[in-house]
Amino acid sequence: MGRCCLRTTRSGVGEVSLLDGELYRLARGAGRLRLRIGQALHRLGRDYRELGFSTLGAYALERCCRGGRWAAESRALAGRLESLPQLSAALETGSIGWSMAELLARHATPQIEASLLQVARGKTVQAMRIALSPNEEPDDDELARTLSLTVPVEEAWALQATRMIIEHMDGKSAGEHWLGSLLAEGYVSLLELVHPAENDFSAQIEAEDTAWRVEMKRVQDLHARAELRSGLAVTMHPNAGEAPDVDDLPTGVEQLDTRIREYSAELGSRDLFFGRVAQRFLVLGGWQSLGFVSEAHYARERLGMSRASLRSKVSLARRSRGLDHVVDALQQGRIGFEAAQLVARIATVDTERAWVERAAHRTFKHLREEVQAVEIATRLAGETGRSPPNEEQIGQMQALERSILSGELLRNVCRKEARDDADGALDEATAVQISGSPGGRVTVRIRLPGDLLRQYRQLEGFHSRELPGTSFVQFLCWSFWRTWVPTLGFSDKWEVIYRRDRYRCTSPVCHQRNVTLHHVQYRAHGGTDSPDNLTSPCAFCHLEGQHGGRLKILPPGSNPTWVLGRQPIMRVHGRERVLLA
Repeated sequence: MGRCCLRTTRSGVGEVSLLDGELYRLARGAGRLRLRIGQALHRLGRDYRELGFSTLGAYALERCCRGGRWAAESRALAGRLESLPQLSAALETGSIGWSMAELLARHATPQIEASLLQVARGKTVQAMRIALSPNEEPDDDELARTLSLTVPVEEAWALQATRMIIEHMDGKSAGEHWLGSLLAEGYVSLLELVHPAENDFSAQIEAEDTAWRVEMKRVQDLHARAELRSGLAVTMHPNAGEAPDVDDLPTGVEQLDTRIREYSAELGSRDLFFGRVAQRFLVLGGWQSLGFVSEAHYARERLGMSRASLRSKVSLARRSRGLDHVVDALQQGRIGFEAAQLVARIATVDTERAWVERAAHRTFKHLREEVQAVEIATRLAGETGRSPPNEEQIGQMQALERSILSGELLRNVCRKEARDDADGALDEATAVQISGSPGGRVTVRIRLPGDLLRQYRQLEGFHSRELPGTSFVQFLCWSFWRTWVPTLGFSDKWEVIYRRDRYRCTSPVCHQRNVTLHHVQYRAHGGTDSPDNLTSPCAFCHLEGQHGGRLKILPPGSNPTWVLGRQPIMRVHGRERVLLA
């Protein structure tokens, strides 16, 4: 901290002030541009389904290149502001930022919006949050922590396999919350180790949990009071920033989709520039110089965004430094913000051109699969190449996923443990061997809520007392496998098709896993039950998509061509995407 302050002094407060002013202006403009996207999404409503998308999240990732939560929050605020003209005008003119607008919109009505704005004048978001919702929990982002585990490669593989299984069973990507399911199973297994004469483990856990929550509430109150007392060296003068003017939105689905894509491309380009300015500002310790209590405090109060949002932009700016092709593709709208983040994670100066070309011809779903395949091979299998994977490499990763999700890979391990357990000789170390270089170690970092990190450390400590000298990660994975692996790979007579399609919707833009069976050539038209005539879309893509005329699935079923949209906007064959609108 002292070093940052010293650097700020040497550079002069002038640079910090200039950077802060630029960030403030850019953030206000980005808020207005995000509102434009939200307004278009609100008008689009659920008609994104007419374009062949099963969920708003799937639409947002593919057409906005933003996450589903971001899109849902943007649409929700735009919808609320339709009946709150004064609050809407305050956001448009830059009198308030996005964070304040979201907070006030949750409490405002047309009758009291003017008085709420008056009360909020000169106050921070934190002060208004306490005034309006004194018992409201802080944002998850502000309580998030990072769990760092340096483990043998075999254990890293075990964690990766377990995460795949949990998300398969949940039917969706669970973010980092998958660890909660793993800990829950581990907790039950730890209870089995407790001798009845010993102290009640559950009571101990509950007592520690209560004490932790009391302490966290105390710390949060201290932070809140510190923020309220902070003497900020900036004033929140209105600044509208630059954004498209309010205009009449089109009414047609395809026209709204086009407008959303235009706004999203512009916002992505702006976010990259914002990230570069913010990176320099943070290096100088700017938020400290200006009197803010923390980086999160500065992000929320000054910029109107979460710390996670600020950090995502800085991360892209940092990772894309020197990757000129990635930067140009984002600025030209050839790839979106989320796609640029994926590519910047893995690309090098030598491979970036190939990755940009790959991203331009992939749906977001397929691009993420390919980036993750290279990351896993690099981190866990010791591969050194960072080029986009070829068909053979993709096939190998998909085969591994099938063997994990079907239970084939781990079922023999579970049977072996059952035999050893019956003999009183559980070989726990053997139970979690998957693959990798023996003896190698990797660091796994998991971003998770603070209470989940506390629970992990709590159970880890108990495990070390009951089973000293053994691996807690192995114990967690094995506890989960023992219960759930025997249930994998058994559904109905079409199991072989579901397994071939990796138990997920085969639509190239859908992320759901509630799969059904579809005859590509209808049986009424002579279609057979041959695997080449079968595919497994989710319930929406099957019934409301294909049968509802919102998308087309063309043969063969083992490698179908997809045409999305009642009025086609995209065609995907294999993994190659062609935009039609």
